[in-house]
Amino acid sequence: MKKENTFGALFLSIFLIGSSSSNSSDRYPSGLHDAGVIGDLAEVVLSEKYWPSFERIEKGERIEKGDFIMGSPSNEPGRFGNERQRVVRISKSFEIMTTEVTQMQWFLVMGSNPSYFNRAQDCHNHIDINGKGICPNNPVERVSWDDVQKYVEKLNSALGIQGCEGSPKDPAGCYRLPTEAEWEYAARAGTDTAYSFGNNKSPLKDYAWYYENSGRQTHPVGLKKPNGEGLYDMHGNVWEWVQDWYTKTPAGTVDPMGPSTGSNRVIRGGGWGHVARFLRSAVRDSGSPSYRSYAVGFRLVRTLP
Repeated sequence: MKKENTFGALFLSIFLIGSSSSNSSDRYPSGLHDAGVIGDLAEVVLSEKYWPSFERIEKGERIEKGDFIMGSPSNEPGRFGNERQRVVRISKSFEIMTTEVTQMQWFLVMGSNPSYFNRAQDCHNHIDINGKGICPNNPVERVSWDDVQKYVEKLNSALGIQGCEGSPKDPAGCYRLPTEAEWEYAARAGTDTAYSFGNNKSPLKDYAWYYENSGRQTHPVGLKKPNGEGLYDMHGNVWEWVQDWYTKTPAGTVDPMGPSTGSNRVIRGGGWGHVARFLRSAVRDSGSPSYRSYAVGFRLVRTLP
């Protein structure tokens, strides 16, 4: 699967929206307006001091279309009964964020930070903006699936992208959650093993923040080893929302999107508070669309032509 990095213009584009306006307050991301942050303070927020390396966060990976084995074999240690195995075809290439969406990336769009781990003791580069604590490089959490849809809608609107409905069939350029199949395809990075690095869980500490090494909290994204596609934290740190409604018996073999209705949405990847079993590539869990947890966040994909 050939990789190509073009995702990085996303937040730069947000920064530049309105930059040609004669009103200086229109030079900043919409989230800063909502938080009452303009002028000198806005310049501080956008300064490199509070951002991690653009090599890791302002970047995405192109995932080429292809076939893969989704789910887990019946003899995989730690397997759960909802991991039905089948061959799935991803018929359209897509682009996925290298890392989970961070607290700063959420703040720049929404003007708020719902995260629990937003205190000075939670990170080394904590900032306080108008009384809002931010650990800028840590993943945003305590966001529901419904909250994420509002974020995506506002993001696409700010970038002037129209016709987005959260589907691989969206017009090119739309930002959205990945489908469950897209997420696992990217997470596996061409493997059919329990983890993206093999079946032996011993190296997991090098790839993931989880129960054994997290200290019971989130950590800045992109610090552990990436998978074979160059994606960080696909195992651990925070669970990640995907687009699909949850079912115990997933079906479909070509671009599956889950059932048309349901009561829970799927989350994938495991989190900082779970043992290795829950960080396997095939693990599936779910929550109601309004569910918020300090262990659940997300990353976005972009529809390609």
